[in-house]
Amino acid sequence: MPDTDSSHPLRIGFYICHCGHNIAGTIDVASVAHYAAALPHVSVAREYKYMCSDPGQELIQKDIRDLELNRIVVASCSPLLHEHTFRQAVEKGGLNPFFFQMVNIREDVSWVNDNPAAATVKAKDLARAAIFRVSHHRALDKKHVSIHPDALVVGAGIAGIHAALTLANAGKKVTLVEREPTIGGHMAMFDKTFPTLDCAACILTPKMSAVRNHPNIRLLSYSEVKVVGGYVGNYKVTIRRKPRYIKEELCVGCMECIEACVYKEGKTPTSSTRGSANESRSIFRSRRRHPRWSLSIPQRALNSSRVTARRRAFRYAIGAPWTSRRRRRRSTSMSGRSSLPRATRRSIPSGCPTTDTGNTPTCTVPRSRAPRQRVRANGGRADSPRRPAP
Repeated sequence: MPDTDSSHPLRIGFYICHCGHNIAGTIDVASVAHYAAALPHVSVAREYKYMCSDPGQELIQKDIRDLELNRIVVASCSPLLHEHTFRQAVEKGGLNPFFFQMVNIREDVSWVNDNPAAATVKAKDLARAAIFRVSHHRALDKKHVSIHPDALVVGAGIAGIHAALTLANAGKKVTLVEREPTIGGHMAMFDKTFPTLDCAACILTPKMSAVRNHPNIRLLSYSEVKVVGGYVGNYKVTIRRKPRYIKEELCVGCMECIEACVYKEGKTPTSSTRGSANESRSIFRSRRRHPRWSLSIPQRALNSSRVTARRRAFRYAIGAPWTSRRRRRRSTSMSGRSSLPRATRRSIPSGCPTTDTGNTPTCTVPRSRAPRQRVRANGGRADSPRRPAP
């Protein structure tokens, strides 16, 4: 059984590795070993050409048994490379593997120094710090903790969809959370993908359908992650689902709820709009996206005589303006000019009422009151100052 008693008097063993010429070519390893041997509680200090080799590990184990060492410090390469190797050697020698401390004098000292004297001084400082540190180590035990094998993927764009499908195909239960009403992300808005110019829908649509129909994937669209707690392997996540005002398990995307919605009679106002005229209406998000579910849109987004309810509700759902600014500006600026030829319209400032005098239309607004804008007339540039109207 490894010795786990930390109450015994400290007997520290220090070992420094030559690592061929990687360390010994820059650092005076003999000087470092001699310096460490004079530090408090150090019972033995040795140097060896390759400490990670089997003879090097056997040297540590032999000293633990013969000299009754209860702390070990090794100055060599990166802990990422050989810390596990030396811990196993310490455990085989009869000590708790966490009574071991490793110092990286190859990557941190030798490889970044071209001054042997300065490198040796730095190696001595790191060795002294490790020896003082290992004296405070306590015995630790490895424990096996059960983990929850399910996975949570946040975001159902193309990356989230691919990650969810990969985990689900490996047999893991996956919960896919998307804050928008439908999945697909930005790729669902593209026509082609770079650099091959492949059809974006041809790539994405099969994956979206696979997510919707995969038995190991639970899709939570129109939802947001609010709280994340726990630790690796046992996370606890709180997800808030936004209301759709429909029964999702029965929805097949027929869009009949749009025509049969109770907003027309105002029978079921929401808690935030109770007593007002802003009742909610269920609406379908997009025909090309998945899942084919409906959602609820406030009534104020549907009040329009020219724009259909479906178009306006879609623009509201994606966060776009309810009406197009370009459309409004164009309809205003073209008043009084729509009957003119296209080439003639360009020479008249927007907003000017026009009068046909023969074949030449003229602006009836005084020049000082004419609206300021950049025009292209008489060969002028679009970014040139305002030119007089013809």
